[in-house]
Amino acid sequence: HRGWRPILIGRVIGDGGVRRMMIFGALARVKPDYTLPQVAAEATARARTAPDPGFAAVSMFGTAAPPDITVTSAADAMTADVKPAIAVLLAAVVLLLLTATANVAGLQLVRATTRRREIALRAAIGASQARLMRQLIVETGTVVLAGGLAGVLLALALHRVLTVLLPADFPRVHEIAMNPLVLVFG
Repeated sequence: HRGWRPILIGRVIGDGGVRRMMIFGALARVKPDYTLPQVAAEATARARTAPDPGFAAVSMFGTAAPPDITVTSAADAMTADVKPAIAVLLAAVVLLLLTATANVAGLQLVRATTRRREIALRAAIGASQARLMRQLIVETGTVVLAGGLAGVLLALALHRVLTVLLPADFPRVHEIAMNPLVLVFG
């Protein structure tokens, strides 16, 4: 078969002392109505009906146990090496976002306490509570919109820089470089 190509051989002893070895990998398109476990079950059934390799299986695997085929999506196979790093990066980004949110909330509280006298004076000369709330919401909304716009502009600038710095074999780098919305909507 011209479509098969050898890949690196992984460790033989897997989790729980189970002997595992991958001789070759295959890339296939799965019909939309099939699931990965169904494909694995069918491939295992076909592999077990193949001619018995005899001593060749014992010499390669240390056992003549029936073959077991596992199936992984191409996206999972391509990103398996970078998933832990991406998870750590995501956690760092979430912590940074929480820290920034807490800082802005603290600044808003300090700002509100320093403006107490101003708000009391406005209320004393006849401003209603609704008008005071509207003023504070507009002021806070302006800060939020300005910060959000600055964040989006910074993200777009970083997007342009990072896609140039990423290695060419990084998964989906060309899609990300062409469309920054891939980062958001995957």
